[in-house]
Amino acid sequence: MLLSRSSLLTLVTFIAFDPVYCFPLTSSFHLQKDIGTIWQVTDFHLDVNYSTHGDHTQMCHNHASSPHHDHHFQDNLSTYGDYSCDSPWALVSSAVSAMKSIEASPDFILWTGDSIPHIKDSEDSPDKVYEVIGNITHLLRSTFPNTTIYPTVGNHDAYPSNQMPDTAPGSDFYAQLLSRSHWAELLQPDDQAQFVTAGYYSTLISTGFRLISLNTNLYYSMNNFTLNTTDPGGQFEWLQAQLELATQNKEKVLLMAHVPPGIFERRAFLQWMRPDFNEQLVDILSNYSDTVDMQIYGHEHTDTFRLLYKDGVVASVMLMAPAVTPMNSSLPGLKMQAKL
Repeated sequence: MLLSRSSLLTLVTFIAFDPVYCFPLTSSFHLQKDIGTIWQVTDFHLDVNYSTHGDHTQMCHNHASSPHHDHHFQDNLSTYGDYSCDSPWALVSSAVSAMKSIEASPDFILWTGDSIPHIKDSEDSPDKVYEVIGNITHLLRSTFPNTTIYPTVGNHDAYPSNQMPDTAPGSDFYAQLLSRSHWAELLQPDDQAQFVTAGYYSTLISTGFRLISLNTNLYYSMNNFTLNTTDPGGQFEWLQAQLELATQNKEKVLLMAHVPPGIFERRAFLQWMRPDFNEQLVDILSNYSDTVDMQIYGHEHTDTFRLLYKDGVVASVMLMAPAVTPMNSSLPGLKMQAKL
């Protein structure tokens, strides 16, 4: 259902290992007149090796062949997960089912990255990365067959973890996401052609309303691929050009990415991005604050927001969503933006 009023309802949905709890929060942000509801889902961190008979000190994996872990074995871990571990398939499936039961016909879905679990690189592989992301792609598409899904990559959606390539010669990581993880089924051909550059794209959602999906993992402090670079993947130059064109065309922009700029609210002085990258991104967003209507991020496993100021006035709003994974005592959650 398309709504016409501009007040925004932020619906934070917490999935307490199967039951669903919804907490509506009203805000003053704006959606376009022909956009009624948007689902955001992020940080699934699906762990296919989760076991109800697993070791909660070892990611809830069942190391039955290793006698060193026997004393930690449990036989009463929840089917839907544990606060020490990442998401089992049952929780991921439950989360997507909850989305459909609450709002089955959103205008579109923003999938803001991090589908891969927090496991050691020695337990992971490129094949596993593409397979896990592909399985979630299939789940979302089969549950919402008539809804457009816009994906973005997270820092864990690479092998090795956090090592997100830019335009390094020979890298076909982004092309493999399109083919092996089936993101070609989600993106239009023009968007696919841009995505293979370094994991970012821009697409027109409706007249006067543009989505820009950034690959902010290129700016992540743990990404060694982009050390000693000033504009990894050419993304800063591209973003500025996109925002300038959108401004000239009188378009409003919804910007989505995984890693947000700024300081993490739950840990003092923790900045996700390298300082020079953080400064460049914030400067660009500040300069085009009249064009960027809203910013949507994941990564933090926290339902929170940040305000971007320009000349002492709030110029733009950054919204972060809770994660599906319960790891580190996080209540699994989803987020929906809807007009009142």
